[in-house]
Amino acid sequence: MKNNRAKFKSYFNDLGKKTASPGGGSAVCVIFSLGVALIEMAMQYSLKKKRNDIDRLKELRAKVYPLIDLDGEIFSKIMKAKSPDRAALIGEGEKLIIDLGKSAHKAFKISAPRHGEIKRCIISDFDVGLDCLKITLKGCIANLEGNAVMFGKKSKYIETFKNILKQWRKY
Repeated sequence: MKNNRAKFKSYFNDLGKKTASPGGGSAVCVIFSLGVALIEMAMQYSLKKKRNDIDRLKELRAKVYPLIDLDGEIFSKIMKAKSPDRAALIGEGEKLIIDLGKSAHKAFKISAPRHGEIKRCIISDFDVGLDCLKITLKGCIANLEGNAVMFGKKSKYIETFKNILKQWRKY
């Protein structure tokens, strides 16, 4: 097995520092990526003919993965910017979080219906992956709510994402 721990060390050290970046948005992007990777693995072990679903999940993960760093970069720029540049950057940061939440929703819609097809020996990994997607959406809600307090702009997606989470409770 590879020494993956060393690859995470720098990121976790940065995340634990008293700095604006990386923060919660970046961490939620990591959680999304971990969850989708676990779901991909479980589906590859279990599903023979669902390659399209696995490919769609890989595409979503590839889309979100760069956001791990981009979220922090945008937030750092927001904290340094003056109006009107700040307003544009706040919108860019909000769009990133909304896109992440939408990606979590798409990944859940692709994978959750396959639950009954996953082999019992790997179902726990699949379930952890689904839980990561739920945490991602909760993180998006928390991020948008925090931004509403910090920047005075409440996103309509807060309620949208809360409603999506309610639908997911059956899984």
